[in-house]
Amino acid sequence: MLVLALKLLLAHFIGDFVCQPNAWVRHKEKHKHQSKYLYWHVFLHFLILIILLQFDFSYWISISLITVSHFLIDLAKLHLNDRTNHRMLFILDQLAHFIIIGLVLSIYYPFNIDLHFIFKAKTLLFLTSFVCLTQVTSVVMKTVISKWDLKVRIQELNATNLN
Repeated sequence: MLVLALKLLLAHFIGDFVCQPNAWVRHKEKHKHQSKYLYWHVFLHFLILIILLQFDFSYWISISLITVSHFLIDLAKLHLNDRTNHRMLFILDQLAHFIIIGLVLSIYYPFNIDLHFIFKAKTLLFLTSFVCLTQVTSVVMKTVISKWDLKVRIQELNATNLN
């Protein structure tokens, strides 16, 4: 399972980040589904998958699902690009690709997710510590320092430095 997962992830990373010039991205954003580079990009993903899967066509389901879903996910991203935050859209795009990779892996290697470990003492201690150190501490610090007006203090410091 690990080898297949690594091959699928590597194919995705090579296809999306190594073999996609910025000129292609700009052209796709401008011309959307009419961009020839959208189709070249998907075809490259197809080729990279075939190569990394060593031309083993017993993986035809994964090759087909990943190729078609990659096209659909990228097409959706292109049409949402003008209406949505670019950073959030990038994160959602990559998350969608990873979910598809996970689904493909589950076809070949079904796995069960056991969430009982969350309720063990060590995990609860870790989660409590993490929430306390990040969120709780942030609120406490904000509350503590809110009694000082930092704008006034900065002006005082600037006036002192000018003299």
